[in-house]
Amino acid sequence: ADGSRVACGLLKPAAPDIVESYGLLATSLPDQSVVGFSTVLAGNGIACFYGQAFGLASNLQSFLAEPSPGSDCQATNGCGVHIHSGPSCDTTETQGGHFYNKDALDEDPWALVGYSATDDSGTATFLECVATAQEDFSDTVMIIHESDGSRVACGPLVGAEDDNGTSFETDFDTPDIGDTIAKNDTTTKNNGTDFFVPDFETGDEEEDDFEDPSAAPSGEENTGDPSVAP
Repeated sequence: ADGSRVACGLLKPAAPDIVESYGLLATSLPDQSVVGFSTVLAGNGIACFYGQAFGLASNLQSFLAEPSPGSDCQATNGCGVHIHSGPSCDTTETQGGHFYNKDALDEDPWALVGYSATDDSGTATFLECVATAQEDFSDTVMIIHESDGSRVACGPLVGAEDDNGTSFETDFDTPDIGDTIAKNDTTTKNNGTDFFVPDFETGDEEEDDFEDPSAAPSGEENTGDPSVAP
């Protein structure tokens, strides 16, 4: 009240935001026929990802779909697309549970994340941002779920560049899926965010400049994992 100086602090430049980019190809789990791809941008405790899955049940409409909710995907993990702790897709145990910082977050941020609909061919598109309070997504996997919550496809996240600066590449050989992708531009853009999408036919990848990951909207789908504690 008397105007005396009682506190002081030095202003310093903020540390630059670091965004890591990952790509993945999800292959079918045993007795399933679903495949897919995704690209992930992760930084500042948030993971934003875009992708597609092929071979799912057709004409699904999630109860969370906007603006026209349906009656599908109400099972635990129904229509879910989640990053799991990994480190591999070999078994349910090695796939792990939902990947987030349990010390920082009281609730599972993956509970309502996934795809909201499929078309006549069983293709789904998903675009989500999830606050995980995690920074390092190496050795994690992405799981795609059917409408009944079952795990149907899995793929390990691979850095867009390895330690030698080599771009992410794959020899994923699925001509039918390649034909599906080839009908569309393999560079997918949404709200100013450019993503790289692996080429299913050649194993090569197209890579664009990554822009603002916050441009991708946050998302929808379903609940914690019954077989592995999140």
